[in-house]
Amino acid sequence: MPPKPPKPPPVRLPAQPAPALRLAAGHANPAKFSKSTRRLPPLPSRHDPSPSSHDQLPVRPVSTLVKWTSSCILLFCGTLWSRDHLIDCQHVRGLSMSPTLNPSAHETGEEDYVVVRAWRPGNILGSRGTVKTLERGDVITFWKPHKPEELSIKRIIATEGDTVYPQRGYALDPQLRKERLWGFPDGIPDVDEDAVSAGEEELGKVVVPYGHVWVEGDNWRNSYDSRDFGPISKGLVIGKATWIWRSWMQVIRVGDARDQRDKNRWSKVLEGEAEVPTRLLS
Repeated sequence: MPPKPPKPPPVRLPAQPAPALRLAAGHANPAKFSKSTRRLPPLPSRHDPSPSSHDQLPVRPVSTLVKWTSSCILLFCGTLWSRDHLIDCQHVRGLSMSPTLNPSAHETGEEDYVVVRAWRPGNILGSRGTVKTLERGDVITFWKPHKPEELSIKRIIATEGDTVYPQRGYALDPQLRKERLWGFPDGIPDVDEDAVSAGEEELGKVVVPYGHVWVEGDNWRNSYDSRDFGPISKGLVIGKATWIWRSWMQVIRVGDARDQRDKNRWSKVLEGEAEVPTRLLS
C-alpha cells in the first residue's frame, strides 16, 4: 500500500483581530500603528452622524468674496472715470455728418464708431488725454441744447468772436428776430427799438458769443445744427472725435470729406477775437 500523505499543520486563528480590522471597528488607538498605517484616513463609523466628504460643499472664505467684490467695483469706477475724463468710443447715427461719417449708411446701413478724447472747460485736469482747445474744423460731441438727454456730433465752423453769415436758419427770419428773448446768447445783438439806429442791424449776421461755438453738419441737406438752435455753450461739449472705427481692419483719422462743390452752401465765416464780458471781469 502506498504511504499516506502527511497531515497539514493545524490552522491557528489569532486571539485578537488584525490592526486594520481593529481600526475599522474603531477599537484601537491609531498612535500604536506604524507610519504607513497612520497615513490612512480613518474610516467613518457606522454610527457617525456627520455627512460623508462627497456631500460637503467647499465654503469660500469671506475675505475672497470681499476681494472679488472690491475689484469689480474699482474696475467699474475706473472705466467710468476713463470714459468721462480721458477717452470714449461712441456710435454715430444718422446722415448729418456724411460723407465724413457714415458715408454708406444710406445704401448699406453701416454706421461708424468714433474715438472721442474728453474735453473740459479750462482743461481743469491738465491730462495728456484731454483736449486743451477747441478749434475751427474740429468734430465734437455735445449735449443737444433742445434735447439735453441726447448727444450730437457736428463740426465747429466758428469759435467765440467770429462772425457767421448762415445761408438759412433763424438769423434770416425777421419774425423770429422780433420774437427773440432779450439777452439770449443767440449771436444777434440786442437793439433798443426806441433808439435812432433801431432796425439798422444787418439781417443774417451772427457774432458767436464768448464761451460758445458755432457747429454745423457736413451734410447741409440733412442737418439740424446751430443754424436752427444757435451757438452752443462750451459747457455742453463732451469731447473731440479723433479716430473713425469702421471695421476691425479699418481705423482712420477724422478729416474733412465735404464736397468742395457745395462750398456756396456753407456758412460764411469771418474770423475775429473774443472779448471777455465786463461782467465776468468784475
